[in-house]
Amino acid sequence: MNLDEMLKASGISGGAASGNDNVKSGFVTFIGRPNVGKSTLMKIITGQIQPDSGSVEIGDTVHIGYFMQENEPLDENQTVLEFVRSIGEYVQTVDGKATASQMCEKFLFPPKQQWTPIRKLSGGEKRRLYLLSVLMSAPNVLILDEPTNDLDIETLEVLEDYLEVIQTIKKNVFLLYIMRQKMEFQKVIYH
Repeated sequence: MNLDEMLKASGISGGAASGNDNVKSGFVTFIGRPNVGKSTLMKIITGQIQPDSGSVEIGDTVHIGYFMQENEPLDENQTVLEFVRSIGEYVQTVDGKATASQMCEKFLFPPKQQWTPIRKLSGGEKRRLYLLSVLMSAPNVLILDEPTNDLDIETLEVLEDYLEVIQTIKKNVFLLYIMRQKMEFQKVIYH
C-alpha cells in the first residue's frame, strides 16, 4: 500500500505545494478526524515506531524536527536559556544569525525569564519551550502535529512569522502539518 492509499483508507486527506517538481521545499498538510492515524503516520516517518509492513527510508541530508502533541522530556533543573543553548547557539534568520537568547526573546521568553529553571515554568511555557527546541535544531523537514491544539494565539503568531522567514531564507525546507480543520494556520500554509 502506498502513502496515498494508506491516507485514503484511514480517512486522512492531504494537500501539497512545493517550490518545484523535485519537492525539495514546500509543505504537505494532513487533515483528518481525531484518531485516524495522522500522528501515528508521523511517528512512522520519524522512526519512533515501526510500520507493520514495508519500510521508511530517510535521506542522509534530511534532518527532521518533530513538534509532537506531547512534550519531549525537559531537564527541569536547566534554565530556559541553558536548555535552548544545549540544542543550538544560533539559527539562521533573514537578518543573519540569531543567538539562543534572541530566539528565546522572539518566542516570548524575555531576558529575565531566560534564567528561570524549567521546573518553574507553566505548562504553556514548557510547551512553547519545546516548540523552540524543535526549531533551534534547524530541521530541513519540520513536522507540526496539531500545534493549534495547545499553543496560545500569541505563540502561534510568532510561529507563523518564523516559518515565513524560514521558507524565505532556506529554499530546502519542507513542512508537514497535521490538523483537524483546513482553516488552521492559513498564513503559513496558504500564502
